[in-house]
Amino acid sequence: MTREPGPRFDETVVLAVRDLTLRVGTRTLVRGLDLTARPGDVVAVTGPNGTGKSTVLRTLAGLRRSEPGAVAYGPAVTEAAGGDRNGIGYSAAGLAAPGALTTVEFLRLLARLRGVRETAPDAFGLGACAATPIAALSTGERKKVGVAAAVLHRPALVILDEPFEALDEDSMDVVTRQIEGVRRRGGAVVLCTHRAERTTDVATKILRLGESGSSPDADTT
Repeated sequence: MTREPGPRFDETVVLAVRDLTLRVGTRTLVRGLDLTARPGDVVAVTGPNGTGKSTVLRTLAGLRRSEPGAVAYGPAVTEAAGGDRNGIGYSAAGLAAPGALTTVEFLRLLARLRGVRETAPDAFGLGACAATPIAALSTGERKKVGVAAAVLHRPALVILDEPFEALDEDSMDVVTRQIEGVRRRGGAVVLCTHRAERTTDVATKILRLGESGSSPDADTT
């Protein structure tokens, strides 16, 4: 997470991105990206494959270096209890978790590390696989665990990479409710998904990445 002075914003802004350029080797994925996320915003990052959606999300989560000052976080993130890392929740496209732990053991471990009260798996639609080892979960179940891990500590900024992937309609509804819960408590969500119908359902803004790698600011939908 960059500590350099970032874009100016008032205290209600959760995330501010100004003129962000991302490169992989000699290839420019994104050039001049601007984005502002305020409490209650759900920003959907869209675009063809290969335009840098996952790279953008990793950068916003502080997992990939960006130019000094291009990405900045508001007080709700930087002043989160337990440190600024607790102000962000991130779910990657694939779950990285110890396979020997059961679902409930994994969530319990995360709650302890985050310094928050343990939340029952039922709250995330995971009651049926609470006692199942992570290694034995289906792709869809692993996706729901990843989303649960991103939101259980109630961060101000939640970043979700393909949160609806491999989910049936009921499970997509569970994830949608998690996103709506973040909005209701005044957090902001940035996500990418290939599910166009879910983008329409949950997004308040859409950030379109073009095939050339450049992108406009988020459009209010």
